[in-house]
Amino acid sequence: MPSKAEVSLFIARPELIEVLWNEEGQQGCLPCSNGTTTRLLLICISNETFQKCPESSGGGESFIQDGAACTSCGEGLLCPIGSTLEKLRNASGEEDPQVLEGYNADPLNPLHVYRCRVNCPGGRPGTCTGGHVGLTCGECSSGHFSIGDGCSACGGEIVGLWILAIALFVAGIISFHYLLSSPYSSKASVLTCTTCTLGMTVAVFQNLGIFKTVDIPWPKELADFLAVFRVFLLDLDHLGFSCLAGGPVQRYASSCVAFFAVIGGLFTMTVLTNLLLPERLSQWKWQKWKAMSTTGQFLQVGFTTMANVSLLPFVCIRHPSGQEGVLKYTSIFCGSPEHAVMQVFGSFTLGLCSLFLAACFYAAWQAPVWSGMAKQGAIRFLIFRFRPDVWWYGITLLTRGPLLSLPVVFAPNYPVIQLVCLLAIMLASFFAQLWFLPWKAPILNLVDGITNAQLIVLLGLGLGRVEADGPSVSFLDYVASITSASITTLLLFLMLLALLSLCYRKGLGSGAGELRVMSFGRNLGIF
Repeated sequence: MPSKAEVSLFIARPELIEVLWNEEGQQGCLPCSNGTTTRLLLICISNETFQKCPESSGGGESFIQDGAACTSCGEGLLCPIGSTLEKLRNASGEEDPQVLEGYNADPLNPLHVYRCRVNCPGGRPGTCTGGHVGLTCGECSSGHFSIGDGCSACGGEIVGLWILAIALFVAGIISFHYLLSSPYSSKASVLTCTTCTLGMTVAVFQNLGIFKTVDIPWPKELADFLAVFRVFLLDLDHLGFSCLAGGPVQRYASSCVAFFAVIGGLFTMTVLTNLLLPERLSQWKWQKWKAMSTTGQFLQVGFTTMANVSLLPFVCIRHPSGQEGVLKYTSIFCGSPEHAVMQVFGSFTLGLCSLFLAACFYAAWQAPVWSGMAKQGAIRFLIFRFRPDVWWYGITLLTRGPLLSLPVVFAPNYPVIQLVCLLAIMLASFFAQLWFLPWKAPILNLVDGITNAQLIVLLGLGLGRVEADGPSVSFLDYVASITSASITTLLLFLMLLALLSLCYRKGLGSGAGELRVMSFGRNLGIF
């Protein structure tokens, strides 16, 4: 830059432009004082060296020229010396300013940068991979759905498969109503062990899906492993759900309405079977208390999912542009009309969660009073899995679900805080499980303890991975691979256990003929 002495040579010429560049590193020209003028601007215009914005020093703030002024690049942009807004709009090489990977910029206003987790390769503003569109590359064009790193066209077979899946789901719930209506017993029956195993497996899947929502650099193998379980949080976009439901608002509304639809369907089945079936088919009529238990069973299994879904519109992350977007549905910006609609559906679903949890607390409190009464059948879903002296333990598992979903709501931009909170919640659950050993079948206590320990290890790996580098990263990735494999093995063991238990018809503690692996060959009383 010219020195002040050089600048003074051009002062006091009235016909010249009345601006001055008088400091080294100045980002723009300043007005001359006391009515003086300077020719320096003419030199700036004619000499490319003086047109360049200052280069960042020591990895600090960098600048890009926007007209006659230099503007800070900000997060998500790479601006080498000599960067201009026009060069950024038409970026084509490494020497040009460009958007960094993991970010996207508005082509009409390239300095408005948005954070996106996937499908943003960087480079020229507005660039998305795989046919994705939008400021955050979060959606596919109309008639397509997101799968992997690309978009695939919706076909009639996708819609047909979804209709078939919904029909099978409805048939499954109706079947479970007849299968899960046996009276409460202190012994673990075959069906009890099977349903407990399936419920425990679903709970693990839901927890793994929640872990994946934490925005940290998970090891690739572990990230792929966790991504499999997002379906248990009703993250169905990669399965072509948008082909059936439509855009992000419609998809979210459909997820919320599904819980109310199932409850309404179960109530309707109860009314219709009692009105339409003749007396000779009375065994197929849905009794009031059993229907309430079936409804409770559905809400209990899906409670973690329901709580997570209800909170999605309330999780907003901040973009470098200053705007905030919904973490799950990145194309929806917080404060927009679409966001308001999602919050309405989320609030109703959250209200259903609160009402169900309050009802379960009341039921657990009244369970001893209702013992032997018909109404105890309505809360069978809550107490049938656990030993009689810890009949209330289902409340602990229910409470854990929404607690795991809350950290991302209160600290959406701080993944380390999220991991620490998740770790604390899982540790508390682990200690409670070890202390009470609540399950009727001893093998379930062992498997539940091992599963909780493995989930805690996964969270520890994620926490260590945030700032790790070099050999530490390799070691953590290796441990993550082992942990993923061990969880997969344990889940397969759970499935095998469920199948084996169906081959035996004796309750645990009944003596000869029981499946000894379920009780370790010991008397149930010591557990």
